[in-house]
Amino acid sequence: MLPKTPWRHPEHAEATLPLVLPLLLLPMLLLPPMAQAETNLTSVQQGLLEQLNSAARLLLDQQLHEQGWQIEASSINAWLPGGTAHLPACRQTVQLTRSNPAAPAWGKQSYMLQCPDKPGWQTRGEVQVTLTLPVWVAAHAMDRGHALEAADLRPRVVDVSRLRRSFTPLNQSLIGFRTQRRVSEGEMLTQSRLGQPLAVHKGTPVTIYAREEGFSATAQGEAEADGSIGEVISVRNLASGKRIKAEVTAQNEVETRF
Repeated sequence: MLPKTPWRHPEHAEATLPLVLPLLLLPMLLLPPMAQAETNLTSVQQGLLEQLNSAARLLLDQQLHEQGWQIEASSINAWLPGGTAHLPACRQTVQLTRSNPAAPAWGKQSYMLQCPDKPGWQTRGEVQVTLTLPVWVAAHAMDRGHALEAADLRPRVVDVSRLRRSFTPLNQSLIGFRTQRRVSEGEMLTQSRLGQPLAVHKGTPVTIYAREEGFSATAQGEAEADGSIGEVISVRNLASGKRIKAEVTAQNEVETRF
């Protein structure tokens, strides 16, 4: 906020600041504390910023390697509270702890920085990690219950660090997944918003596994409904002609219990 009392020149107590100057100063007042001092960092601040950048880069590289994602670009920007300009140098290695270890390595990251000297000090730091990569989106509008095919998908490069929902990178297949509602062209597709691929199709042959403790048997049947793994569907036993309820357990396989 701008000061409520007018600015006065130290040599002329009655001189007032021209109206245009406070307006020019306003963007500076709104900047983060560290942004105002980036051209005059202490050696301690410089070291802490380098540590934050290195930690964030290492974590990002590890997660990208584990996921096997193809990325377009990434950037890392770290900042510190302005009060860190008064911190003494730490004789030992400053310890960095991420506030939320379970969070993904992109987006806004908060760290606690602690100097283990006696006496020591601790402060906080933040890192903004920007990550852009291609994800799957709908190539055209689709109705509810549509099983996805290759022609239904197209890639689009997005900044995933700004997303508040999940996404599907190109190395994850969505073929066979079903839309659970109408999908618009260009809409991002995620497994969490899609039904699982069908493992059993209506009218196709299935193997029925009947299990009881210490006993199991198999029979041939015909699915009377589509089903994904974990769903219970109606199946007709071809030998007896009876209809039973069975759980889909694998591709063209169902299981029932006595």
